[in-house]
Amino acid sequence: MVACRDEILELAASIHAAEAELVAKLAEFDAGEGWVGSGVRSLGHWLTLTCGFTVTEARMRADLATRRAELPLLFEAFGSGAFSVGALRCAEKVATPANDAEVTRVALVATAPQASRSYAAFRKAVCAERRHDEHLARRDREGRGGQGDDGPDGGCGQDGEGHRCPCHGSGSRPEPTTWRLPTRVHRTPGCAPGGTSTGTCASTGVSTPPMARL
Repeated sequence: MVACRDEILELAASIHAAEAELVAKLAEFDAGEGWVGSGVRSLGHWLTLTCGFTVTEARMRADLATRRAELPLLFEAFGSGAFSVGALRCAEKVATPANDAEVTRVALVATAPQASRSYAAFRKAVCAERRHDEHLARRDREGRGGQGDDGPDGGCGQDGEGHRCPCHGSGSRPEPTTWRLPTRVHRTPGCAPGGTSTGTCASTGVSTPPMARL
């Protein structure tokens, strides 16, 4: 069974690496507009016509190809075969040039479910911050100055439609998001789970400290 396990790990890494090479080729193909032709609407459309992908599969790979140059660290890690194209898609949805390194660390160290939960929490916090900023801007446009519905303390309160700002009337932005790497799982093949409070891998000794705000 050990040999079978090793073959599975090797095959999975090979598939991930092949997907990474495909995305790289698609980026090059798209930059040269190699897909342009009669009746072809986009790179994704071309993939469905010529490569046997479903519409969803083709769109995902085409979208990833357009972001490859923007996120060099994340796509370099993807090219190593460390995670799947689906895991890359989850990471890419929250990745920016500014947080490329931090998102890559999550993708490399966390299991796919852990990474997905981390990305979802970050998206939720970012949305809360955005709603707060929009609420303040709307309040200012309506001439309410520094006094919200909750009183003269600068709280945002509720808007005219009864929607409460994420700051709950405090007037301050929601707490910034801090991501933490998993403390008990280091999913790289050949690395034993750490099980320490500091998130140190038992076999490699690699420490995984809390992540800074993205």
